[in-house]
Amino acid sequence: MKNLIFALAFLSVPYWATAQAIESAPSCPGGTQLEFIKHIPSGTGFLTFTITSNIVPPTYTWEYFLGAGNCGSVFSSPTLGVPIPLGGNLQATFNATQVIISRSGSLLEGERLLTIKCNNRVKTYRFVVRDPLQMIMVLDRSGSMECDIDEVASGATWPGCATGNTAGDATDDVRWHALRDAIDAFVNKLDTHHKVTGDEMGIVYFAGNTAVQGLLTNDGDELAPIGVFQLPMVANPLDLGGPMVTPIVAEMNTNPPGGAPLARDGTSLGEGMYKAIVERFNNAEDASKRQVILLFTDGEQNTGKWFDGTGKIIQNSQSDLATALNTTNTSIDAIEIYSAGVINVSAAELLLQNIADNHTPANPSYFSVMPGAVSGFENEMAGNAFNEIYNDFSPQFVRFDKHILAYNSSVQSDFDVNKNVSRVIFEAYFDAPLAKDAQYKVLHNGVDVTTQASKIHVNDHIATIIYNSYELPNLPSEGKWTFVVSNTDDKFSKNTVALYATADDHHVEFDGYLDNGRLHVGQTLKANVAVSAAGQPITDAIVTATIIKPGEDLGMILATTNISNLPPKSLEIGTCGAQKLDYLETNNKAALAQWKNLQQRTITLTHQGKGVYSGTYNDVDVTGNYKIIYHLKGNSPVSGTIERTEDQTIHVRFAPINVNLSSKTTKTSKDGIYYHTLNFRPGYKAPDGKTRYIGPGYEGMFKVQGARLVAVGDQCDGNYDLVVSSPNRNPNVRIQVADDQIYSGRINQFDEPFIRRKWNISAHAGTTNPSGTLDSTYNSSLAAELDLAYRFSNRFSGELVGGYYSFNPSFSILGGTAYAKAHLNTNNPLQVFIGLGGGIYKPTNTDATTGISLRLGAERFFNERFSLGIDVAGFSLPDADMNFGIICGSLRYKL
Repeated sequence: MKNLIFALAFLSVPYWATAQAIESAPSCPGGTQLEFIKHIPSGTGFLTFTITSNIVPPTYTWEYFLGAGNCGSVFSSPTLGVPIPLGGNLQATFNATQVIISRSGSLLEGERLLTIKCNNRVKTYRFVVRDPLQMIMVLDRSGSMECDIDEVASGATWPGCATGNTAGDATDDVRWHALRDAIDAFVNKLDTHHKVTGDEMGIVYFAGNTAVQGLLTNDGDELAPIGVFQLPMVANPLDLGGPMVTPIVAEMNTNPPGGAPLARDGTSLGEGMYKAIVERFNNAEDASKRQVILLFTDGEQNTGKWFDGTGKIIQNSQSDLATALNTTNTSIDAIEIYSAGVINVSAAELLLQNIADNHTPANPSYFSVMPGAVSGFENEMAGNAFNEIYNDFSPQFVRFDKHILAYNSSVQSDFDVNKNVSRVIFEAYFDAPLAKDAQYKVLHNGVDVTTQASKIHVNDHIATIIYNSYELPNLPSEGKWTFVVSNTDDKFSKNTVALYATADDHHVEFDGYLDNGRLHVGQTLKANVAVSAAGQPITDAIVTATIIKPGEDLGMILATTNISNLPPKSLEIGTCGAQKLDYLETNNKAALAQWKNLQQRTITLTHQGKGVYSGTYNDVDVTGNYKIIYHLKGNSPVSGTIERTEDQTIHVRFAPINVNLSSKTTKTSKDGIYYHTLNFRPGYKAPDGKTRYIGPGYEGMFKVQGARLVAVGDQCDGNYDLVVSSPNRNPNVRIQVADDQIYSGRINQFDEPFIRRKWNISAHAGTTNPSGTLDSTYNSSLAAELDLAYRFSNRFSGELVGGYYSFNPSFSILGGTAYAKAHLNTNNPLQVFIGLGGGIYKPTNTDATTGISLRLGAERFFNERFSLGIDVAGFSLPDADMNFGIICGSLRYKL
């Protein structure tokens, strides 16, 4: 509470002194204006904010401009004591010596700009009115978090982990410490100007069947002011001789109490999320606040409350499917959920992406490492997640680079930063706890400005250096910044360090996004970037998207790699998919080499209008995490040269599954209940035409509607046994993997291909063949047809066919035929059908008449939407005594 009071007192200090330092002469010289940023809580919590001047003339001459003014703007003279509306119920009242910012009612969210001129000295104030933020970190503290940062957790005793480590031992390079440092960096990037009264934070730790509240809050005080988790303000932030331990670091160093080893009872994502929503947020959203959850895990769920495959339903357990919490309930669906993971098993990656929400289900906020990586999640949490959560308030990456830092060496990155940036933040992320052993230097246009930093914060893995422009009027943001990291410590041995620059910029809007975040193998990835400055679109920028993907499909590798002596599962491994992956990581890394051989390609995005750039990428051919890195460089009259970078993780799902790949159905009955065992190896056709299996690890992702799912057996080679029960001998069921439906129909027909797209259209073109009386008068000519079809089941469909059948010379028949069709050999891409139908036909110069038709054909399906085929049909019009046949090629498209 003491820190909070200090911060609030700091915010109430009159803040005109920085404006005086902007000008070099008493008269307004023009030039760059530095904005003062002040966050204000929406609603009725805000009281007043006072602006004064440290000039002591006989009188003050006040003038104002509603917006971002400059010396050339037309300023107005206020009437002293009369409020001036700024918008959204925010107002400014000028008196003889002060300007009072207050509210006239409940404040509405938005940004309000006011430029004030006092005796020819000009200053712009940007008031960011926003809902107070309530944020809960839901953090995995299961035993695998004691693994070395670059090791896997294998077997019952975690031989890849340093199991003797304790939570408080900061000398060991374990995941728990890296996570602690990421949370520490996240929290301490928020300064007093960017917090509002009501901003709160809480931490929930989870492992197995329990989830516990952090020490800085308790069950009677669910959330605490964010300042409670931060370092107190100190006189000399550059004193790195003995860096202070922040409250959040102290807590995570002593949690669990006494520095005991982390939990040994498994991982339950559902327990942590349930406690956060039901107990910390009281199972109800608060419309007056922005509520956010950031979930982190390094493993699969394997016990306790259980997320179903959709990532939206928390069940009582894996076996008890009763709903404990539905996160889509209207009473809590406004709570934003972000997820971060350090795991490579496809099913777990997919689940974490499904859990993430962040307003746009097509582009969920999911942060994860790439194939084969364990380290690197620190920048996902402290960098990517921070920028994404606070992006409405402007933080954006300028760029980032990775370097190798060896003993007695240095690395550096140059960053071009535009003008009007309120904060420039530099960060160095280390793959080992070496940040306190390195030295840091920052140059601006070649001049060393390290000692001018507003704040330097260093923990074991991350160094953060912040420059607040409104506190440094003689250090503009625009220009070339150089961030140098060096060391003379023999602890360094070719360690990786990633250097980041972030612009806290309220003028530039930059957003990279996909048309569809629910990507399946074989679909097209369409990348987009929208960019503007001061509300004006930037239309001539150079924009690219770099896509990084796995070199091979991990599910297929795990399905087809035989392991004769797989060790038993441990409390830290949830599925045999993870079990098999960890075994290969420990004993046969060569089997995973192709998967870890990441593929990278950069595409150029073209301007589509209004500052939106788009491009397509078609090599979506394997499942797994894909990283999309958007990069832009452009110019704006307001901001100058702008460079921005944003990266997004998307999990690509398997293509539509053909359940007929090695499937069978057996049925038994007991006490009037029928038990159906469905054995199949879920697979799909890849873009190269080959069959790929989704592989092991999805046993907890199956869902059955219309019957009870009794058990799922994962045979570790891609085969699954689903045991389903029902009082119905042949129930009508729907079966899902995650939230992708793979079958709908009678359970006895499960071993027949599931028809996902039942409506389709086709076009036919070919020749006619007259017979009977027509043959004696006319010759062959063009036949053309269009049809609309509906597939009732794998074996039966109905079609409406409209046709034009012409004969030489100058005779034709228009017809419409309704067919009932039977499809043969439905398990084969080349399918044969027979159809019988009847319709109405109108020959030239003759009344319409009825007729019948018999049709035979074959079609070859190339993917789930398109097929090519050949149709042979005969028509008989008895009343008109006309008979003819056709032979046509066909193109079919499934809707």
